[in-house]
Amino acid sequence: MFIVPHIIPHPALQSIVHHYFLLHLHFKDSVPNLKPMPAEPYQSIYFYPRDPIKKIIHSTGETSQNPSSILVGQQVERINLEFGTDHMVIQIAFQPGGLYRLFGIPMSQFFDISINSEEICGNIIKEINEKLTEISDYRLMIQTIEMFLLNRLKAINDTVRPIDKAMQAMLYNPGQSISFLADQACLSTRQFERNFYERIGVGPKMFSRVVRFNQVLADKRLQPKGDWLDIAYANGYFDFSHLSRDFKLFTGQTPTQLFSDEQKSSKDINENVVFLHT
Repeated sequence: MFIVPHIIPHPALQSIVHHYFLLHLHFKDSVPNLKPMPAEPYQSIYFYPRDPIKKIIHSTGETSQNPSSILVGQQVERINLEFGTDHMVIQIAFQPGGLYRLFGIPMSQFFDISINSEEICGNIIKEINEKLTEISDYRLMIQTIEMFLLNRLKAINDTVRPIDKAMQAMLYNPGQSISFLADQACLSTRQFERNFYERIGVGPKMFSRVVRFNQVLADKRLQPKGDWLDIAYANGYFDFSHLSRDFKLFTGQTPTQLFSDEQKSSKDINENVVFLHT
């Protein structure tokens, strides 16, 4: 088992890429139960250099096999993942609006969906996928992906705008008013909302809800015995019903049900994983 949950990108990329995530698991017998994947505030590109991975839409049960690399727009609906025996994933988690800046494609086209990255990036992704299957050094894997991003950045005329800074600030303070954020972006409220939708794929209010929901979930994971209501209050929720509405929207379950599913999935992984990687 090898995991690095937060790899800092090259300084030239830090206004576009929030972090990289790398996980490598090898299971000894059976593959564990499904891994819940609720909404998170990052549009991403994922690479799966080892066994294929299955995606199950939680609300419908619809199942599909992910390609070797996928581009994921702003997620709202929960999905579940089914790992292969040799499971490896590398995530490029973009800053809010970073994927839009890098490729210039309105992110409203990718709301709550994933597509084969080759459809957007072309053969370069195919080449990266082939290289990653042959590499065993994790640092070299990240370097291979980062070189692609740096080359892409050189090819575009990118400028960090006030709206980019305003959107990134929402990751740490989702409670700020839309009018304040619009003022920070040097835009009218209507202009801010229109530009936000183009860059993220959802409006600022929905994005704020995703961020706040994730903050609660992260705090609960750090404090498994912590009281849900205390954690909810600390993150700006009014009451438990307010929290439950967001959990129902983003996970299809109550907070307690989702956390129980997460703990069961983690227990299954820990019991079945082989410690191979250092």
